[in-house]
Amino acid sequence: MSGPSSSALAWRSGETVRAAVIALALNLVFLSPIFQHPRNWGIEDWDQHAFYHEAARISILDYGQWPQWNPWYCGGTDLLANPQSRVFDPAYPLVLALGSIVGLKIELALYAWLGLLGMYVLGRDLGLDPVSAWLAPIVYFCGPTYALPASSGMTWIMSTAYIPWVVLLFLRGPGARRAAVACGACLALMYLGGGVYPVVVTATFLGFLAIASLRAWGVAAVTRLTVAVLACSLILGAAKILPSVAFMREFPRRMDQQSGFSVQSLAFGLFHRDQSLSMAQAGFDGDHFDRSDRLLRGISTDFDDVGMYIGPLVAALAVVGLASRGRRLWPFAASIPVFVWLSFGDRPRASLFGALHTLPVFESMRYAERYRFAWLLAVCMFAGHGVRWLSCRLQRAYPGRRLGAGVATLVLAIVACDLYAITRPIYRAAFPIPPPGGAEGRSVRRDRGPRRVRREGIPAGCRAGDLRRVELSLSRAADERRRGQLLRDGFRAPPRDPVDQPVLPGRGLPRGWGRLGLYSGVDPEPPSLHDRREGAPAAHRQPELSLRVGGGRREAGRKS
Repeated sequence: MSGPSSSALAWRSGETVRAAVIALALNLVFLSPIFQHPRNWGIEDWDQHAFYHEAARISILDYGQWPQWNPWYCGGTDLLANPQSRVFDPAYPLVLALGSIVGLKIELALYAWLGLLGMYVLGRDLGLDPVSAWLAPIVYFCGPTYALPASSGMTWIMSTAYIPWVVLLFLRGPGARRAAVACGACLALMYLGGGVYPVVVTATFLGFLAIASLRAWGVAAVTRLTVAVLACSLILGAAKILPSVAFMREFPRRMDQQSGFSVQSLAFGLFHRDQSLSMAQAGFDGDHFDRSDRLLRGISTDFDDVGMYIGPLVAALAVVGLASRGRRLWPFAASIPVFVWLSFGDRPRASLFGALHTLPVFESMRYAERYRFAWLLAVCMFAGHGVRWLSCRLQRAYPGRRLGAGVATLVLAIVACDLYAITRPIYRAAFPIPPPGGAEGRSVRRDRGPRRVRREGIPAGCRAGDLRRVELSLSRAADERRRGQLLRDGFRAPPRDPVDQPVLPGRGLPRGWGRLGLYSGVDPEPPSLHDRREGAPAAHRQPELSLRVGGGRREAGRKS
């Protein structure tokens, strides 16, 4: 495998446009169920991550403050420094303009389109023809690998759209400085978009490719490339990386939870046609970590970190591709067993994941199964080469009949239809919760009492504490009016200080709304960063804010 791309094509504008249109069409076909009810709320961790996005949105739009601090979460905590925050994401303006629910759904589709296009370009760069290059994007971004985490609220899954671009630019890096800079920029964008897990997995994969390419590229070229990529990613992502480092040093997260695929869960995730989230309970009888068959049986996480259906046809094509192109693309071929070993986590006696897990950054990683994003990319690429080998053999056997291209197109259609039947139900079940008010077009927003105070002006000689008490009084009055309106509309207000008692649809407000203080008796203005560091005055405290609706101890069990 050479550094600069020798077979990469001279991309003509026509092929670029065609590829973008095909990726858009695939995106709309597979992800359209999430737009059937655009304002519906999602299941699993969607309440948590929509809350993160909406807290930042309210801080920016309602209070004109940069969202460094989240006063509505556990009595107040860092927002920007949270490694999974997405305030710096290039698509975050969609959330600002359309709201957290609609904006995030559009982002899911946008990043799936970007990933489809990136995987296609990577395949073309690795020698695939315009037909066979579409197999990898379809399997990777139209299948459960993307759909399951997206359906369960794992917003970091959108950052996996950068993975094929990072790999592509890294492989071009030794012969082009701009490619190295662009590779670092994509890694920075991945982290700015909350993709802390994809960054760790991708960086590990790039490190493996760099070591495997030492002989072909030379030590000096690999060192220059690695330093350039790291420097660019750190500089361009510094606005979030530096606060996150300070946050993690102050509150380190060392994960001791055992994780990893077993042979059973790996085969189940790759080949079982029922990829619904409930399969973690329906298809397994525990994690088996305390049993002698821990490597063979068991599941250690929810199914959104296990499901990645490819089917027997794609697996057979990958074997053919490995046999035909494995020697030429040997770093990709060698990465498959290494990263499968990593994704087995703590189950093998010789655990590579356990060795990595002792290192800084890696010690905070929760699930070894997430290394599947690396080896599955290589598997999908070799499956594309299997299609190309089949097409070339048929073309040589029957010259002039274009039989090879026809068979390759048929194979793609079979794989796409198979994934369509499996993935669409996942998206259909992802957003079943109707928005408050019973009407999709009506949004329930807090009355902006503090803004009224600012519009009316500050009386001469009024101290900050006095103004704050006026603001809180107006906010309480506005909140009581909103509470009364909701009661007249048929909603039951949640208990005053519930602990782990989510309010379900049809029985009051959906789970998680109490976190924003929408119906909890106050409408606090976020304290500034100075207030947090120096100790907020008594007027800034939020004694009546019910912070544990849908949260509290339940947050400790979140999957992120």
